[in-house]
Amino acid sequence: MHYFHQQTRRLAAFTRSVMIKCLCVLWIGYLNPFFHPAALADNPTQHQVKVAFIYNFISFTKWPEGTPETLNLCIHGQDPFGGEFNALQDKISNGRKINIMRIGNSMQFESCQVVFFPRSSTEVLPSLLDKIGSRPMLTIADSPGAAARGVIINMGLSDAGRVVFEINQRAALNAELGLSSKLLSLAVTLF
Repeated sequence: MHYFHQQTRRLAAFTRSVMIKCLCVLWIGYLNPFFHPAALADNPTQHQVKVAFIYNFISFTKWPEGTPETLNLCIHGQDPFGGEFNALQDKISNGRKINIMRIGNSMQFESCQVVFFPRSSTEVLPSLLDKIGSRPMLTIADSPGAAARGVIINMGLSDAGRVVFEINQRAALNAELGLSSKLLSLAVTLF
């Protein structure tokens, strides 16, 4: 009898976990302002989907006290997404306005709260992360192995062609940023 109750509790816990993950995916994928029916009809490009993910990463981040009301999202180096990041200009995320900045060197990190590193930054990524140090800055990349190297969130594609992401929790803690448990539960890999 005890075994039966134990298995029932495990099944209930598993079902609850699956339901929570499904609800999170629905919220991130469909209730997001980038995925209204009009946007879905246009079959968003991979870059549009990644930009929408970046918006959600910002939304699911708890910023430390003293963070400005305007979050500067800096794109370091060559912007492979073209004008897709412009869709985030002046968007509101948890009461904070997003400002897009394209920067060419690490001296401009001082004004950034979020930094996106495209694949073109892969070779110099360790030195760039050293310059950021432990500042409260959400670092996001789109390069294989970037989370293992110290980027907080790294995006990639699954074998099925879906956008997936991995999270470096130690890097987030070092930057004094809180990542939502919903976001952590959707990551394919946690470091």
